[in-house]
Amino acid sequence: MSLYNRIFDSTKRGNILILDGGTGTELEKRGVPMDPGAWCGLAALDHADILKRIHLDYIFSGADVITTNTYSSSRHMLELSGLGEKFLEINKKAVEAAHSAKEASGKSNVSNSRLTVPSWNDFYGNCHTGSKCCHATKKI
Repeated sequence: MSLYNRIFDSTKRGNILILDGGTGTELEKRGVPMDPGAWCGLAALDHADILKRIHLDYIFSGADVITTNTYSSSRHMLELSGLGEKFLEINKKAVEAAHSAKEASGKSNVSNSRLTVPSWNDFYGNCHTGSKCCHATKKI
């Protein structure tokens, strides 16, 4: 059964699922530098330990769903920072950080654990004022 169907079926049965919080915002709060083009998308390269800790903190706070830090690491977002060729490496490391946190939490081995790890990717980019992506997405 797909992740979507598992989540849909669970909520249909009346279960409430708690999602994690803003991973990019939390990375920034913890001092990870943000990139003008790819925002928090590069965090998995040099700050995977902090990224994993954030995932763990959300899990231990009760999140049933933690999302990978891939929201702003699409190829076109990375190209804004000249890192399009690192698309696979960055996204693999982001997924690994989330799965590593899930395993380290001990919840991955619990039967009937609802903890899931979906990936998100932003098609148009995270457009905060003054960022390179604001100008790029206006052209789309």
